[in-house]
Amino acid sequence: MKRIVISMLAAIVLTMGSGFAWAEEEHHAEKGAAEEGTEVEVGVKVWWNKWKRSGGIENFTSDSTYLLGPVAEVKFHNNMFIEAGYLVSMADYKATVLEGAELRELKVDRHDLDVAAGYMFTHEIGAFVGYRSSAMKDVSGIEETAYGPLVGIRGAVPVNEALSFYGRFTYLFNRLKNDMLVLVTHESMNGWIAEAGAKYDFTKHISATLGYQYETTKAKDQGFTDKFSGVTLGAMYAFE
Repeated sequence: MKRIVISMLAAIVLTMGSGFAWAEEEHHAEKGAAEEGTEVEVGVKVWWNKWKRSGGIENFTSDSTYLLGPVAEVKFHNNMFIEAGYLVSMADYKATVLEGAELRELKVDRHDLDVAAGYMFTHEIGAFVGYRSSAMKDVSGIEETAYGPLVGIRGAVPVNEALSFYGRFTYLFNRLKNDMLVLVTHESMNGWIAEAGAKYDFTKHISATLGYQYETTKAKDQGFTDKFSGVTLGAMYAFE
């Protein structure tokens, strides 16, 4: 049910973005000229990826799945910006895990919330700080939540008026909450995320991105490392 809601929300965000962009374009046409000011982008992002856990009690590589959800960014005239995203797995991560002498089928869904604020030092380079929560819940009810502040940098290299290449690096100062139903533990789980790709502006308001994202975190006490990697795709509407 949650996945259906997220899919509907993503569609609504795109529809609203399209409507806002059209209304804003009409507004500027009536005025005869666009005024420089705040720019807003709304859209959806998809991340196809695999999950690999190694170094701890459990070692496995999951089947591929994808996360989907709405994303938004607001750019202010003073070079400040804020951004947010909420991605949810549309199908469970599935893997076979060896527990003792028995094999167990692992099925886990994922919910990611990211919010950040930053400053663009130039048109191409900026930095940001924010907060992230990534929850992984097994069908058995066991839940792991990595949460905490983040810092990062991002940049873009324009090729022409329509095409540009982008990249961003985020360092995560995570705490890991492990809710095992009868016992709850906390520990440090720092890591980082890197994404790089290309953005193409079809019109002044409509754009798409294609990239690759890699994420890795390590649990300090339990000793396991989680790695997620795969292709990203985004569709955005912008209005000023």
